[in-house]
Amino acid sequence: MRASPVLTGRKMLNDSKRYRSLNIQRFRLIRQGMKRIAALFLAFGLVVAPAASAQDWMNQFSPGQARDSRNQGRTVPLSQIFNNLKRQYGGYQLGADLYERRNGKAVYEIDWMTKNGRKMHFVVDAQTGAIIDRRGG
Repeated sequence: MRASPVLTGRKMLNDSKRYRSLNIQRFRLIRQGMKRIAALFLAFGLVVAPAASAQDWMNQFSPGQARDSRNQGRTVPLSQIFNNLKRQYGGYQLGADLYERRNGKAVYEIDWMTKNGRKMHFVVDAQTGAIIDRRGG
């Protein structure tokens, strides 16, 4: 009967170092791959995000343009829309912006906190004050 080979201390130490070295190499390869993927996502985000946000900013009314539009009767005053929302949903306004859509129609985008503490987003026709779209709540 043949005896099983006995591992000496030096052989065990060499095997342990080799195993640890392979794990370290594998970890480094994975980390490099993750860095490359993260860099690609970052580059993609930097390219796409400004184009998307620039489109909205170009269509947003400045405070002076919004005031002129209201004074000329082209848009309903925000205070009137806020009163209607308060009467229907309770709560208060978190933010509001006036935009011109591609079809030339002006809309208010309003973030609203209801009396129940729920956040809602409204798109309101700026000429009539009618709610076009409602999300949340």
